Amino acid sequence: MGDILLSDLLLALMKLQPADLGTSQQIAGFLGLGWIDTINHQNENVKEVEGIHRRDSNVSRDASAIQLESLPVLSTDSAPDNADWAETTIEALKQRSLPPPYWFNSVQAMPAPSPTRGSTTLEPLFEPALTRNLLTAALQTERNAELIDLEKIIVQLSRGEPLYNLPVERLPTLSKGVQVLVDKSEAMLPFSRDQKELLVQLRRVIGFERVQVDVFNGLPEHVLTRSGSRLVSPLPGTPVLLLTDLRVGGSAYSKANARVEDWLVFARRLAQRGCPVVAFVPYPPSRWPTPLRHVIRIVQWDRRTTVAQVRARMRCAREG
Repeated sequence: MGDILLSDLLLALMKLQPADLGTSQQIAGFLGLGWIDTINHQNENVKEVEGIHRRDSNVSRDASAIQLESLPVLSTDSAPDNADWAETTIEALKQRSLPPPYWFNSVQAMPAPSPTRGSTTLEPLFEPALTRNLLTAALQTERNAELIDLEKIIVQLSRGEPLYNLPVERLPTLSKGVQVLVDKSEAMLPFSRDQKELLVQLRRVIGFERVQVDVFNGLPEHVLTRSGSRLVSPLPGTPVLLLTDLRVGGSAYSKANARVEDWLVFARRLAQRGCPVVAFVPYPPSRWPTPLRHVIRIVQWDRRTTVAQVRARMRCAREG
């Protein structure tokens, strides 16, 4: 027969449910266990257990408190001689902190944070050495010059084609300036410093007085710089630069996001005024909305963008 444990006594008491303390002591004796009653036998009142913290805060503290009957204490004196006993002592562990690991003293402390805000160095999205040429290639327009394009005349005459009009050479220019529309929606917050830095570069390249800046949220027509005002259309032929994500990075459930159809209406209205629309988008072409690629000259706002790529994109847009 195996050892009889305290759990066996508890199971027996649960099954038999003795009516009084004496019966419980007899059951313990049958199992070879001794029972010493440490509580007054005449006091049959139960004692409320203190210190029990209920997890459910909706249960009232006054509602049926957990109560325990007098607990048995095992004694080796009243046990049979043939019983095997193992004396056990239960002690509460003292609150003490663990020693630090062996490598703790060899680690250098981190420097204190700098009180200066915005002290981190900004890594521009465009390559700094190429920024001037990238802006020029993306925003330059053509003006009619009085110089005759001799190269086109030679090509046309060599083909045997008549000259009805003398071809005039078109020269690139930034004299028309640019209207910059800065997207301040939630999706563009990670690029807010890049937007500010690019505005500084634009004013250096084109000229402070030739750069008109407006701030919008969602759709460029919702201008935020002038309360209650609508977007002022630029002069005919003036390029319009969008610093936005074209709703690529925003949440689909955001009220600030403009639909693709809204962007199409906006870009086509500017195209009727002869204003090319250029967008610097900080996302790869795989995420650009397909319908917008034909009406907006989208440039990836990224370090890998080259001047040759931007020129090719503008040339394809001009040639239709």
